[in-house]
Parts: sequence; C-alpha cells; structure tokens
Amino acid sequence: MRRRLRWAVLCWSGAAVLQAAALPPCAVEMRDGDTHRDGFLVREGEDGITLAQEDDPSSTTVEIRWDEIESLAAEGGSADRSRRVQQGRELWRGRTRLARGDLSGARAAFLRALVMLPADATLLRQMAEEGIARTARADPADGARSLVAALATAVARGGASVPRQWIGGADGVDIETGLVLDVPPAWTDGTQAKEAQVALAVARDAALTRGDNTLATFCEWVGRIAAADAGEPLAAAASHTSEGRGTSRQAARLLEAWADAVSADTPARKRGRQVLQAIVKSAEGGRRLWALYALGRSQAMEDDPDTVRLGVGRMLTIAAAHAGECPSLATAALAQAAIALARIQDDHSAALLREMTNQSGTSPIPKE
Repeated sequence: MRRRLRWAVLCWSGAAVLQAAALPPCAVEMRDGDTHRDGFLVREGEDGITLAQEDDPSSTTVEIRWDEIESLAAEGGSADRSRRVQQGRELWRGRTRLARGDLSGARAAFLRALVMLPADATLLRQMAEEGIARTARADPADGARSLVAALATAVARGGASVPRQWIGGADGVDIETGLVLDVPPAWTDGTQAKEAQVALAVARDAALTRGDNTLATFCEWVGRIAAADAGEPLAAAASHTSEGRGTSRQAARLLEAWADAVSADTPARKRGRQVLQAIVKSAEGGRRLWALYALGRSQAMEDDPDTVRLGVGRMLTIAAAHAGECPSLATAALAQAAIALARIQDDHSAALLREMTNQSGTSPIPKE
C-alpha cells in the first residue's frame, strides 16, 4: 500500500511539474528490505539503472545494480525488466549465502545467474564469475571451472569498474594482483591437470572471440602450467608482459613467470625462475606462496637430483607451514613433491609423503 501511494505521488508530481516530463518518475525498493529510492529514470540496462534526483539528466545521479533492486516501478515496464530483476535476485542470493558461509548454496546461485545473464551484462557477469571462484572449495571436482572464473576475476579486478567490496564474506582476492589465492593453478595428478588444460583452451578461444585478449593470454599461460603438471610441458611462447592493466599487470607478471618456469625450454625456465625469486623476496602472503610453489615446482622438473630436492624443499615449506592459508596449494605441494622424489628413485621419501597425506585426511597422493 505504501509503495503504491509513493508511486502515485511521484507520478502526480512529475506530471504537475512538467506536462511531458523528460524523464519518467521511478520508485525503487532496495534489497536490504528497509530502504527505497525515489527519483527519475535516466537509463535502464543489463547491469542496472541510473537514477536522477531531479527530472533533469544533468542532475545528480546514482548507479544501482540489479542485484541491489527488489522491485522497480517506472513507465515502460517490460519482460526485459522482469528478467533483469530475476537475474539480480540470483546474484543477491549468491552474495547473501556467501556472506553467511553457505558456499554450496552461493555457488549454485552464482552458476544459475551466469547462465541467465546476457553477454552485455558485463559487470554482473564479473560478479558471478568472482562468486564462482570464491566458492571453489564447495565443489573440488569442478576445479577447472573455478580456475577459469578466478582468471576472469583477476582481469576484472585489474579494471576500475569492479568495487573492492561488492559481494560480502571473507574476501580471498589479492589486492595487489586480483588473483583468487584459494584457487591456484596447481594439481595433484596428471588427469586433473589435463582436464584443466582442455578447459583453459576452450576459455581462451571464447575470450579471443569476444575480444578479451587479456583473459585469453591468462588462460594460455595457465594452460601451459597445466600441461606441465599433466607431464607434457610445452615450449615457451613469445613474451606478453604488457598484458593486463592496473592490478592485473602484477598477476600477469606472476603467471607468465610461472608458465615459463615449467616450460620445456631451459632458457625460459631459467628466466621464469629469476622473476619468481624476485617475487618471493618482495611479496607477502598468498602471492609469495604462489611464487614459492612455482619456483619449487620448476626446480623439481630438472634432472639433477640436488636441484630436484631443492625444489621439493620449497614446496614442502608450503605444506608444512602454510596449509591453513592455502590448503589446495599445500595438497598439490605434497603431491608434486612425492612425484618428483619418486622420479629420482627416492621411493622411501615419496612413500612417506603419501602416507602423511593419507593420515591428514586430504586426498590421496597418486603415484606417477
């Protein structure tokens, strides 16, 4: 009743001030359940609306996303508006469930929203991708999908359009790089890595089709990392260090160095390790752990047993001291360390690592 009365007053006042108003009056009910916004509708698009305080496009305006809108009353209602409100509802469900720790429920809502959202709902698709990346722990079997979403998040965070806090819950996105630190490009066996490599190639081609060259390059680099974990390291590609902007430039530096460090080319591995060593010395938190793991993983690929053991030691540092910060990276570190030690015929140490992993309750480490 109150909403209908407010809507009637807005319509009457708009007509009284100007017989043929330039902008239609608009009443918005917000999703927090306690607030509403009245004004004049400047624009209505796939990501949200622009609301003006006065019946003048040059007046102060505010942008409101569809996930923030419970209902909108304005002239020109259509099936598109109903669809957009429904899409926003799914995103809102994802945000609220993530905030209260329901990762499975949040992931399901974000996945539904992404299927519903059109290609030109750029901002809302970025929200859905970030939600999928941040709920990776809810579905370890869908790790390749989570990784692609995490790379899309890193690219989006490199731009100025994505708010820092816009979903809620514990924010696992690194402020310096935009990387989702809980979703590293690391695998416990070759089968998982090969599946990810295929998914990354599909994502790269899709990104190229829509002109997202930065995401395509990120997928290419991580695909090369996956190829190495699948036992089929690829040759290094031409340098793309100019890829990325803002924070994603730092992500590009780390991912390219990692891809080079596990490539089939000795000079590229050396070049990649030099960059990774610099990141280990200068970075903090999860970003440092990623670089430390990548450095150890690269050394573990070499033929010299001493170099392999040095790499194993670096990876085991993560498993021993930082498992709580990035459990998936710690599990991969144990797995790859065991595989590397078995390759240099240290079967006893490899067996101990497998036994430790089984006793800890994590996924069993496969034999090479």
